[in-house]
Amino acid sequence: MTDVLLTIGFFAASALLLWLFVWSWRGRTHVARWWYRDIYGSDSMAMGFFPGVGIVLFGVGLYRVLPDSLIGIAYLFIVIGALVAMIGMVLPFLWGPRFYKDFRKRERTRAKRK
Repeated sequence: MTDVLLTIGFFAASALLLWLFVWSWRGRTHVARWWYRDIYGSDSMAMGFFPGVGIVLFGVGLYRVLPDSLIGIAYLFIVIGALVAMIGMVLPFLWGPRFYKDFRKRERTRAKRK
């Protein structure tokens, strides 16, 4: 029973992190844009950590559910998730929603004026 609950927990945590990523990406409310003005690395969390770890947790859930003949699919999700997390956390400015890219351009312009 605990194995089933743990597997459900992996899938639920994956869905929660991916939902948080999509909600933050869309940024339709002020609260949803919590991450993009923070100077302490919240952009790395929202654009890299959340989707990457969400994909890894989905892969771990698949690993626990799939038969041995299909376990490579789970490994693929785990590796892709780890790469997304690493790239997104190190280089969050390479991708992001339009309001984030506009904010970054304004910040660079303001920094050049000083």
